Amino acid sequence: YAKEAGAQRILAAARTLPMMARRRLVLVRDADTLDAKALEPLIGYLGAPAPETCLVFVAEAADAKQKKFFAAFGKHGEVIKFEPLKERQLPSFLKDEARGRKLKLDAGVPELIADEVGADLGQLVDAMERLELYVAGRGGERRVTVEDVEAVVATTRQRSVFELLDAIGEGDTGRAM
Repeated sequence: YAKEAGAQRILAAARTLPMMARRRLVLVRDADTLDAKALEPLIGYLGAPAPETCLVFVAEAADAKQKKFFAAFGKHGEVIKFEPLKERQLPSFLKDEARGRKLKLDAGVPELIADEVGADLGQLVDAMERLELYVAGRGGERRVTVEDVEAVVATTRQRSVFELLDAIGEGDTGRAM
């Protein structure tokens, strides 16, 4: 973790030769917790990194003060931004996941799973795995129905108070509950 290790320990780890391997992976979590001054020693390293080290920084977001470091990182390495999937992208993600597992989803199944689980990809994959195991027990066609989803997938999605108010305003007591 960046804050615990500090720039000097990160540099030492990055410059340490790998043992019994050709490469060394140094993973720095919460890199955004280091301020610009703490990141400064690392900028020099980025210009001439150890060829046997793969240095990975994980950060939620960079503020304006850290911009110099992340700009230097982008020049000498790769900066990849992982955006969470939007609600409308979840059914496509589930269809791709089903295709990879050789499952056939009935109409409305991806939308139902997305509605029950929400945008947590780990939980969506877990739901697909449970469905895969469930339908495999039947033998034959690997088809997932709405009934299968209702039997196997737990509702883990966290709803907002605004969704509750919308349901109450529309008089939809089932959705409100």
